[in-house]
Amino acid sequence: MTRFPLLCLVLYCCLGVLPSCASTGGSARGTSAASPVSVTFRDYRSGVRLTIVNDGYLVKMGIKGENADLRRAAYHSSEDVDLWTKILPDEVMDGLISGLDQEGFREHAQSGPAPRETARSSGLTSGLEMIVGGNASHWNYNPSWSITSPPAEANRYKKARDGFLDVHRKIEQYARGGVQDFDYDGVPIRERR
Repeated sequence: MTRFPLLCLVLYCCLGVLPSCASTGGSARGTSAASPVSVTFRDYRSGVRLTIVNDGYLVKMGIKGENADLRRAAYHSSEDVDLWTKILPDEVMDGLISGLDQEGFREHAQSGPAPRETARSSGLTSGLEMIVGGNASHWNYNPSWSITSPPAEANRYKKARDGFLDVHRKIEQYARGGVQDFDYDGVPIRERR
């Protein structure tokens, strides 16, 4: 079982693995176009930046398409696409945000965008940034937490980070037809042959 079992269950449900939970195409917020959301993990030591966005984010960017699948295809076929940006349906993004909140994101996050490349000089090693409807907040990991803060905060950050990375990796495996043995609409691939 992953470190973020509830989050992964939500991911699998919304991608259609469990037909009883499968997405109907609308947002969990009850609208057809959700607020634009992006969640980014930054590793300040290596410079790696991994991002997950929702369909509402693509709409805000002006990506053309009649529905989420067409917008996702248009985004990935553009020439200036960031290959480390993954796209989730709005409902699954709601699950990701909920999972991060369960680990303490809103409780510990600071308002405003996360530090960029200069954060390395301040001793930060990694951080999570969430932008919902244009409002940014971030939660950074600092190795000095073991001295200045209760270990629980550092452990909660690590669980949130690992949950984000699990979801990002599963999106990649799904896109490449890897570990998951299902198609986006929930029909197992082997049944289509």
